[in-house]
Order: sequence, then structure tokens, then C-alpha cells
Amino acid sequence: MLLSIIIAVYNDVEGLSNVLKSIELSGKDFSDFEVIIVDDGSSVSYDDVLSTVGFGYKYIKQENGRQGKARNRGIKEANGEYLWFVDADDLIVANSISDIVKTIHNNPQKEIYYFDAITNGNISRSSSVNCLRDEVLLGQANNKYTVAPWNKVYKKDFLMTNNIWFIEQKKYEDLYFVMLATMKVKEFHYDSKIIYEYIYNPTSTTKVHNDTVLDIFDVLDELIVQFKINNIDKSIINRTIFVHGIKYTVIRIFETKKLSFIKSIILNDKFQKYISILDTTYLLLKEKLFFKTLKFMYGLFK
Repeated sequence: MLLSIIIAVYNDVEGLSNVLKSIELSGKDFSDFEVIIVDDGSSVSYDDVLSTVGFGYKYIKQENGRQGKARNRGIKEANGEYLWFVDADDLIVANSISDIVKTIHNNPQKEIYYFDAITNGNISRSSSVNCLRDEVLLGQANNKYTVAPWNKVYKKDFLMTNNIWFIEQKKYEDLYFVMLATMKVKEFHYDSKIIYEYIYNPTSTTKVHNDTVLDIFDVLDELIVQFKINNIDKSIINRTIFVHGIKYTVIRIFETKKLSFIKSIILNDKFQKYISILDTTYLLLKEKLFFKTLKFMYGLFK
């Protein structure tokens, strides 16, 4: 088996139906891939959806453990040499499976294959031609290259050898997984083919903002340990802290328009820890002004 497509699903009958239909339209030779569906404790039934699937699949139901745990279960169950993580509320692009198979055959034994995706009509890139590893990492740190796993295909042996798993019971587990894999990769290939369509879902866990926005700092704790183990440049570390930790947390909390919530997060010890350790040398001028405004707000709220 060449490719395992891993789908984590939670209470989304329509989404799972749509993504499975897109897989059926994309795959010409169903012997090239398998589909593993991990139901993360849904309270709904997928029997009607699964009864119409025209290819082989494995359906696994587990107690709710959030997306990281569901994807990890999929990794353990996968028989494919390569793994592709697909979200249940998105779509894969026509002919994408054939394109992935062709790319793997033409560029054998790579550890990660980077592809592109489409998001609201815009291209979401995962790398670029002739990129070196640290350039990919810096692009991920700046969110120039997506830190979601869905526009990448991973060699399973590479993940197992390097003990690369999704963080469980936390949001933003993608950031850790994608950046850790990039730190460890030695042989990778970029193909500009668009294999995936990200569908904006305002009810997804990353779009619902509550105290779990602080999960990003727990994820950063784990990621920074790996940065240091792998001797990653300080510019990448500080850009990751600022962009994914501080900047996006501020954007998320201000989207709620709830002053009490905004205040509670800005005053939170986890948030302030990363404010204190950020090296502003790696910030642009406008980012430094943004950072100073945050420090002023902290004094105002306190």
C-alpha cells in the first residue's frame, strides 16, 4: 500500500460525506491508497454516509480526545508507506491522489512531499522550488508556508524513526507536528500541484475563541524544546513565538470583542511569559510598535 489517507471526524456527517465523495472522484486506481476514518467520539451516526463509499476504508471509533489523538490513532492504524492527513470539513482536489502517486514515483524515497492547497481562492503554499530546510522553517514561522499537515505527504517510517506525533488534548497541534517534521527532514520534495481545498468553517475548533487560545503557549513550550535540541536558529524561534504565539493570539482574542476576555488573556501568566522571553531584535518596525502597544495594555489592565 503506497498511501494512507487519514481523516479525523467529529460530529460532521455532511463534511465527511463531501470529503469522501471528493476522494472517490480523485482516485483512479483504488489499490494505490487506503482511507482511515477516525471518529473522535461523535454523537452522530455515519452509517448512511459509509454505506455509499465506493472504495475500501477502515472506520475506527474512539473516545473523544480531540484531533491530535485521532490523527495519532490513524498513524498507528495506517498500512501505507506514506500518510496524508485530511480534515473532514475540507475537500481534496480532482486528480490529487494520482498527482501524489506520480510525484512519489518520480521522486522516490523522500521523507516529506510538500504540495500546495487552495484557500478562499488563494494558493496556500507549503514550500517553494529549491528551498532549503531552514528556509521552509522560517516560512512556517512567519506563516508564509502553511503549518497545517493537509498540503503535505509524510513517509510513515520517517515519522516513526523520529518519534513525530501530534500533541494531544490541545489546539494548534498542527504547528508542533509540521515544524518538528521540518526540523527532522533530510530528504524532501516540493511540487506546486494543488492537491487540497481548505473550506473555511467558522465553527471549527480553531475558530472558536475561549480560554483554549492559551493552548498555543503549551504547544510552544514543547516546540521550543525541540528547537533547542535541533539547534534551530534564533530568528526562527523568535519569529515563531511572535507570529504564532503573540500576534495570532491577540488577533483571536480581539475577534471576540469581549474586553473582559481580552484583559484576562493579556494578563495571563502564559501570555506574559512569552512577552518576556521574546527577542524583539527579530521584529520589523511595525511589529515592534505592536509589541510596545501590548506592553502598554498590560500596564493599563494591571
